[in-house]
Amino acid sequence: MTLALNPMEDTTELSTLVTEARITAFDALTRSKVDFSVEKRSVFLATGSVVPGHFATVRTDNDHVLGMVGPRYHVIQNQAGLDLFDTAAAAGAIEYGRAGTFKAGAITWLQAKLPNSIKVGPDEVDRFLLLANTHDGSGNLRILLTPIRVVCRNTLAAALDSDAGMSIRHTASASAKVRAATAAIQVAGRYYAQFQDVANVMFSKRLGLSETRSAIESIFPAKDDAETSTRLDNVRAKVLDLIETGKGQYAIRGTAWGVYNAVAEYTDHHRSTRGDDSNRLESSWFGSGAGIKKRAFDVLMAA
Repeated sequence: MTLALNPMEDTTELSTLVTEARITAFDALTRSKVDFSVEKRSVFLATGSVVPGHFATVRTDNDHVLGMVGPRYHVIQNQAGLDLFDTAAAAGAIEYGRAGTFKAGAITWLQAKLPNSIKVGPDEVDRFLLLANTHDGSGNLRILLTPIRVVCRNTLAAALDSDAGMSIRHTASASAKVRAATAAIQVAGRYYAQFQDVANVMFSKRLGLSETRSAIESIFPAKDDAETSTRLDNVRAKVLDLIETGKGQYAIRGTAWGVYNAVAEYTDHHRSTRGDDSNRLESSWFGSGAGIKKRAFDVLMAA
């Protein structure tokens, strides 16, 4: 199995996990102010004519248009998507964390903590599941894995391979697939066992300064054959600095695992993004920040 690492995490969100042992998804949604529903509505021209084959997804609480979709698109409500976690929460198999939104509700998410943790060298890594739902037609409802290094709260991975999670299409059969997705919690146990093994291989790899510099240049490559830009030099220098000064690096410095965590810290907490911190979080889970971490993982495993 290939571990695809597309990550991130926001320390503000994850430092305020709900501590009640057995709350429901509805409680998590309500407390995070994302307990809204979505409707698919017809689109009209200014003349009043219906635009055939085109629909708008609209929040019913404020009539905000979230996206444009086709006739086969089926809305999966936030509560319906999160219900699949409730049985596990009631049994104490997971503990709900904070939920939130991106893009005015076009993307909603919820993290849930699995019991126990894994060990990578001297590091403790907590095991989280992330459920992400979209209402703008940009993607499926997804269940992702987001292991988080306890000492620094960096998110180390987010994407699941097809055999290690579920991606549920917004079609008429989506409800049945949501019910079936409870199997992802069982799959997560096997995935985290494999992640622990792979991460410990990375921890066992010793890298000298020249090897570290070469890896960082591969992780943050120049976009063309032109002279490396000052900005790129600064990014590489920042990651090198984080290898020495980053949180918890004293115990893992000089290893591929240490380099990977420096890249994760840079991506999660130092990399500039447009907009506010929520944009950095979205990028780290689903966008370019996720791509950087995946590239770092691949480069360092091959080092």
